Amino acid sequence: MTIVKTPVEGYTGPIGADLFVGGVCTDVPDDRLAYYRRQGYVILDQETTTPQEMPIQLPADSAPKADWVTVAVQLGIDVKGKTKAEIVAAVTAATPIVEE
Repeated sequence: MTIVKTPVEGYTGPIGADLFVGGVCTDVPDDRLAYYRRQGYVILDQETTTPQEMPIQLPADSAPKADWVTVAVQLGIDVKGKTKAEIVAAVTAATPIVEE
């Protein structure tokens, strides 16, 4: 499975059989990748994604699930089938505490 990002920032909803949350679908089967490439989507292989160079800004606790999914995907966390609370816990556990 591969990560696909929409050309429309933050899009949440279905595209065919794939569900995008916050502009990202984390489990697109390989047989649908050619379509997404032709349409201008960004294709990322889960095994080769690299962490961002900028620090990740955590959303507010009251932020929608889509915001937390976006951060989780940036951190390489699998969000499929997880609740918002489970995603928040995984993101919090994976994010180093920054002391100022």
